[in-house]
Amino acid sequence: ITAIIGVSGQPKQFTKNVITACQKNTEYPLIFSLSNPTSKSECTAQEAYDTTNNKLYFASGSPFKLRQNTFKTGKEIVPSQ
Repeated sequence: ITAIIGVSGQPKQFTKNVITACQKNTEYPLIFSLSNPTSKSECTAQEAYDTTNNKLYFASGSPFKLRQNTFKTGKEIVPSQ
């Protein structure tokens, strides 16, 4: 299992390269972008889902909404906060 936990309040620190590196070690990385408000978040939920092709466990300290077409099933999923 690979996890990355963001609590620094420094935005955009979980780049595609960082998230991809986490995914190399496990099929479903744990991405916890916990800083808030959203302007201080290490990454958005959408960025994390897009980078991992929806294969992750995500939690945040800020509310995020995903694009309607993020999942093929059409289900609306609200990321954990």
